[in-house]
Amino acid sequence: MAKKQTTTTTRKIGLSHLFFYIAGLLLVIKFLMEGGVPSPSANIPQFLVGIFTLIVIVGFYCFFVFGAPGCTSTIKALAPCMLLIILYGKYSMNFGNKDVTSWISLFASMAWTLIIVCGFVYLFVHNKVIGLTFTVSTMVYAAFIVISYLIMMIIDLTNGGTFNVSSFVSALLLVASFALISAGSYRISKAQSW
Repeated sequence: MAKKQTTTTTRKIGLSHLFFYIAGLLLVIKFLMEGGVPSPSANIPQFLVGIFTLIVIVGFYCFFVFGAPGCTSTIKALAPCMLLIILYGKYSMNFGNKDVTSWISLFASMAWTLIIVCGFVYLFVHNKVIGLTFTVSTMVYAAFIVISYLIMMIIDLTNGGTFNVSSFVSALLLVASFALISAGSYRISKAQSW
């Protein structure tokens, strides 16, 4: 009598998908850091809305990370990340001068539009051109955030201001999430044919 072999299958997560999951998690942390759930003593309705928003965001994130039957691995990894980018990924650009800010913000808005459109389309259509456009636009937007933050930090410090740790961590989380998204989409795109 032949022995019955039992095999256990383990689900492996690719490095690019891991980047997307971590980027989404960083955006959740950014949401919490920026007062995502206000104090209940300040305003009860705002507190309840904050709790509801947190439950929806974390629930959606966990649904895709631990479940989402019938979805491909890229959709599972990128969908919560894209939702969090749309909700909490936009950065208020300031380059110290009104005219300079308005001009550079136009280019940052173009990169932001490409991130949203290409990211959403890339969920369903795995095309190399769309993936690489998504990769470059996330890198460009992250660069705009870094430049804007550094300029404003230098202006604040030279005008006698103090270093704001929470502002630094918030910008760092945002840049790190965009960098991870860019790295993940690049890894997927480079393996695809033209």
